[in-house]
Amino acid sequence: MLIIKKYFKKLVSVALSAVMVMGMSVTAFASETDNTSVRGVYSPEFPDAYIITETNSEPVGYSIDSTEIQPATVTATVFVEESYAVDRNGEVYVSDSRLLSKEEVDDIGIDNFDNLNTLATPRAAKNSYGKLTLTFSGTHSKSGKSVSCKLTADADWDFGSFTSSEKNPAVGKDFMGITWSGSFTTRAFSCKATDLVGNVTSAVMVDSIANGGRVWSFDESLFEDHFANYNKNIHATMTIKKNTMTGNGNTAEAVLKYIHTYKQTVGSISMSAGSDTVSAGFTLSNVDEQWSLVCTVTNIPY
Repeated sequence: MLIIKKYFKKLVSVALSAVMVMGMSVTAFASETDNTSVRGVYSPEFPDAYIITETNSEPVGYSIDSTEIQPATVTATVFVEESYAVDRNGEVYVSDSRLLSKEEVDDIGIDNFDNLNTLATPRAAKNSYGKLTLTFSGTHSKSGKSVSCKLTADADWDFGSFTSSEKNPAVGKDFMGITWSGSFTTRAFSCKATDLVGNVTSAVMVDSIANGGRVWSFDESLFEDHFANYNKNIHATMTIKKNTMTGNGNTAEAVLKYIHTYKQTVGSISMSAGSDTVSAGFTLSNVDEQWSLVCTVTNIPY
């Protein structure tokens, strides 16, 4: 009888361990990251930027017979300070925009970024604050020798109160692009912008590279009858496909990049080709007043 109890306890212990492992496999982990993040979340212009990330790099809903898994979902939030000046006509405009470090966010109080209207407005101070959150995920599906992957990207802005002005929030076009490696073709794609009151507009595709990526532009500031509206959400979806996989077990990556500008954009987007394992890329030239945020998902069979 003691022997039976002993083995019963062992079976219960093994079962509980299995349940714990299964639970951990679908947990999203939150962390604070910098340029050295293995998840590829960083700002090239602000290597010390405080970036809060949540990532799920484990298969979701995976089973032995499943042909569809979610290779990764990455969410990255940065904290933005925009400085203001007054032009000769007495209008407030954004003179500088930057990403804050952890020390700076701590000094302001991270809880204050949850209610940005409590922070100073441009008329009361020389700067204001906001948050930008990128969310990027990919779900791939294999069928025989072919593979497809649906990529979904969101950029969400959160500003506090600000002065009604054509130049506030930061004037100028912003850009968002999705690039990838592995020589996938594009089956379908779309990108739209939604403002504070729910109006939806289509973002404009400004550049593309065959089997490598797409880039869109859109207005951040939307001045409407003295109401300082702005595009709060940018949403893009894309399905990439390869009829015959050639990676021999290796995997590709997809990259989401957001470029924020704070002046009238007179530059142009330039795209560079990728390879089987390194994603294509893009840059905005002839515009000094810009910064970017990058997220990467990996483990896409090609």
